[in-house]
Amino acid sequence: MRSGSLPLPATCGVRGSLALLAVVCAAVLLIAARGVIGLEALLRATSACLAAVTLAGTTAAVVLLPRRSALRRCAVAGCLLMAVVVACCGVYLVVPAVLGIAAPGAERLHLRVVRTARRSRILTALGLRARSREGNEDAAPMSVPPDLL
Repeated sequence: MRSGSLPLPATCGVRGSLALLAVVCAAVLLIAARGVIGLEALLRATSACLAAVTLAGTTAAVVLLPRRSALRRCAVAGCLLMAVVVACCGVYLVVPAVLGIAAPGAERLHLRVVRTARRSRILTALGLRARSREGNEDAAPMSVPPDLL
């Protein structure tokens, strides 16, 4: 995982990421407790996610390992076996597919939030205020060099 690709609460170190994990787990627990989604469906969706990630990892190993090596042959065998497991997941493969499609958008949103916070800190440190989007005339114009933003 790239540095800075976690949501803002998770960038606070181990405590932040554990807190985020606890919140997500509590939300899933509440959904399961209310009977919105059955436990069997949750387990199958989780298994599909794990199988998809493992397939991606073994595929990366096949690409990265040297040709004609014993490790690469093992990775190819693992990749083929994981492909069979993924094929058995059936309709539950929609879950990792949706997560895979949504992840880049969430990362872009996170980066936009981080950049905005960084700009705000720079402007505050320089004693300037950014113009509001509504065109507030009493806000001071930004005169910060672009390389600082």
